[in-house]
Amino acid sequence: MATNTTMRQVLCGQGLIRELVDYNLRRGAPLMRSDVRQLLCLLTKDNKPATEELNNLLTVRIVAAIKGHLSNTDFVSVACFCSSAKSQRHSIARSSGLNF
Repeated sequence: MATNTTMRQVLCGQGLIRELVDYNLRRGAPLMRSDVRQLLCLLTKDNKPATEELNNLLTVRIVAAIKGHLSNTDFVSVACFCSSAKSQRHSIARSSGLNF
């Protein structure tokens, strides 16, 4: 069905891309995930609206993942520690006449 251009548009119009990304892209056996990736490529091939939908879905997920890492207290603690350590190294270097 996905190889037929008309059927591809119908499938995409019915929300198949969102369904695949939301529920099948990261679940299941490796072979199933590989099949889902191949199907997504086939559905979006020469189909600008489907490609834009897939890009938007992936962009939203990537931004959410980045925001999740930034709000994670462990990540913030490590970032603060690294920033503090770097600041202390520069302070020590200045007082000892070393350059980093």
